[in-house]
Amino acid sequence: MGVKEVFERAKSVEIERSHHTSNKEETHQSDLPGQGAPGLAPVPALYEAPPRSDITLEEYMFYAQVQREQEKLYGAAGVAVEANAPHGSGYLTDAKEKKPSSEDASQHSQGGVQAGVAKPQVNNTDASTFDQLDGLSDTEKESRNAHRAIKTATWVAIFYLITTDILGPYGAPYAMSQNGYVTGNVMYIVMGFCAWWCGILLWKLFMQLDSARYPVKTYGDLGERVVGSWMRWLFNALQTLQLIINVGLLCLTNGQALSQVISGAPGNANLCFSVCVVIFSLIGMAFAQVQTFRGLGFAASTAVYQNIAIVIISMAAIIKYGPYIAGAQASYGNDYPYNNQPVMTSAFVSYDITQKVNGLMNMVFAYGGAMIFPELMAEMRRPMDFWKGMIGAQALICTVYLVYANVVYAYQGQYVLGQSYNGIAKYSFQTVCNMLAILSGTIAAALYGNVGLKVVYVNTVQAVFKGPALNTPRGRVIWASISVVYWALAFVIASSIPQVQTISGLIAAIAIMNFSYSFPFMLALIFYIKRDAMQGDVAYAPGYPALRQDTWRQWSRWQRGLFGGHYEIGGIVIPSILIKVVLLFMTLGSYTLSGLGMYGSGESIKEVFDSTAAATSFGCAAPV
Repeated sequence: MGVKEVFERAKSVEIERSHHTSNKEETHQSDLPGQGAPGLAPVPALYEAPPRSDITLEEYMFYAQVQREQEKLYGAAGVAVEANAPHGSGYLTDAKEKKPSSEDASQHSQGGVQAGVAKPQVNNTDASTFDQLDGLSDTEKESRNAHRAIKTATWVAIFYLITTDILGPYGAPYAMSQNGYVTGNVMYIVMGFCAWWCGILLWKLFMQLDSARYPVKTYGDLGERVVGSWMRWLFNALQTLQLIINVGLLCLTNGQALSQVISGAPGNANLCFSVCVVIFSLIGMAFAQVQTFRGLGFAASTAVYQNIAIVIISMAAIIKYGPYIAGAQASYGNDYPYNNQPVMTSAFVSYDITQKVNGLMNMVFAYGGAMIFPELMAEMRRPMDFWKGMIGAQALICTVYLVYANVVYAYQGQYVLGQSYNGIAKYSFQTVCNMLAILSGTIAAALYGNVGLKVVYVNTVQAVFKGPALNTPRGRVIWASISVVYWALAFVIASSIPQVQTISGLIAAIAIMNFSYSFPFMLALIFYIKRDAMQGDVAYAPGYPALRQDTWRQWSRWQRGLFGGHYEIGGIVIPSILIKVVLLFMTLGSYTLSGLGMYGSGESIKEVFDSTAAATSFGCAAPV
C-alpha cells in the first residue's frame, strides 16, 4: 500500500470513527500550512482526546528508545516512508518480512539494515523487529500508521517554519529604546541563547518520550508525561490564552496599519480606529468558517520574505527620512519628556523599571515560538535532526533583531514606535510596509485563530462536554458558533488595550515567557530527577507494570533522583546535582521574570491610559 492509499484509507477510517466510536476516540487535525508532505492532504488525526493516565514514565521511555533505534535502522518513523515504501497493517510488517539489503539502502535516502550490522537492544528487546503497535486495536493502529505517514518534514523545512513563525523584528527597536544600546544588545543575545537552550531541552525531552505507539503531538503531551494530567490542562489553558491574545494583537496591528494608510492618504479621508479593528475581526470570523487552510499554504510560506522586505524597506526609509514625530506624539503624548528634541540615543537609559521590564518583555515576545516546537518535531522525518533547523533559525532571527534594532534606534531614538514601520516619516514607504504587514498579519491571524479554535474545541467541546467530532454536521455548527465568540473576544482584547507595545509585553509575560523559558527548564529538571531515580529499578518490559525498588516517600529515591545520573559534555563529566541546581535556578529566575513582566506590563498599560493623547478603549482615535 503506497502513501497515497494510506492517506485515503486514513480519511475513510476517520469518517467511520466519527460515526461509530466513542467521543474518547474522536480526533481531528490542525491544518497548519507548510507542515506535512508537500502536495499531500494532511491526515485528520493530529489532535486526539487525552491519552490514558495509567501509563508510566518507564513505559513512555522504553518505547521512545525503541523508536529512536528503529529510526536509525529504517529511516523516519521507524520504517522508510518514501513514495514506494510498503505499509502493512502492522507497524513493522515490511521490516519483518524483508530486511533492507545494502542495495535497497542505496535506493532510500535514509538507508537500511545492512548485513553485519548488530541488532540494537533496548532492555533485552530486539528493537529491529519489535512491533510497537502490538496489542492496540485496528483503529488505533490505523491512526498511528496515518500519523507516521505524514512524518516527512526535514530539518531544512523546520528552519523555514521556525523562522516564519518567530521572525517579526518590528518591536525590537522599541525594546532597544527602553533599555539602551548596551543593555538592549546584551539582553537580546542572552534571551536568544536561552531560547536556543530551551529549544534543545524540548528536543531532548521529545526524543526520550515520543514513539510510534505513544506519539508526542503537542506541548501538553510533554507536560502530562513528565508531571501529570493536570499539567496538560494548564498548558492547554495558557496556550488558548496566548493564541487569543495573539489574534487580538494581530487585529490591533492590522487595524493600526489600515488606519494609518487611510488617514495619510490625499484628502480628508478618515475611518474610526475601532471600526478598522472590527473589519479584521469580521475577516477573521469569515476565515474561521473554513476549518482547513491548505489553500493558504503557499501564502504562509512567503511570510518570511514579506518580513524581510518590510525590514529592508523600513530601514532604508528610516535612515533617509528620520523619525516620525507626529506619530510619536500621537502614541506617547505631547507631554512626552523627550518630545520635540533631537534624536537621542544612549548606551544606558534612565527610564523607570516598569518601562525597562516592558521593553524586556518585548524581547521575550520576539523569541516566542517554543510552544509549537513539539508540533514541528511530530511531523519530522528524523526528529533527531531538529536541532539543526532550530539552531540555524535562532541564529538568523537573533542576527536580524540585532541589526534592525540598532539601526532603527540609531536614527529614531526616543521616537521609536511599538511597530517600527508605523514610524516611517514618508507616507509612500509607510504605506508599502503597512500593506505588506496587513497581508502577512491577516494570514497569521487566520492561522493562530484556527489553531486556537481547535485547542478550545478538542479540550472543551469534546473532552469536557463530550461533543461531536469536528467533521460532523453538528460539529461544524458548534465550530461556527465558537468562532464568532472567539473573534469577538479578540476584538475586545485589541480595542480595550489599543497599544501594541503594551499588549505584546503583557502576553509575553503571561504565556510566551513561560512556554519559551520557564516550562522547558522546569520539565527538564523534573524529568532528569525522575529518570535518574530509576537507577536500580527493574528494567521495564512490555506488558508488565513498572517495578520500582522504593517510592517518592523514601529519601533513597530522592537521593538517586537528585545526585544520580551521568552527565558528560565534551568529554567532561559534570556532577548531576550541579546540572539540576542550574536548571532549578533558571526555572525560578524565569518564573520571577514572568511575574515581574506582568507587573511591568500592567504599570505600562496604566501609564498609557493616563496619558492625555493615548488612544482610549473602543475609541475612534488611532494610537499613531
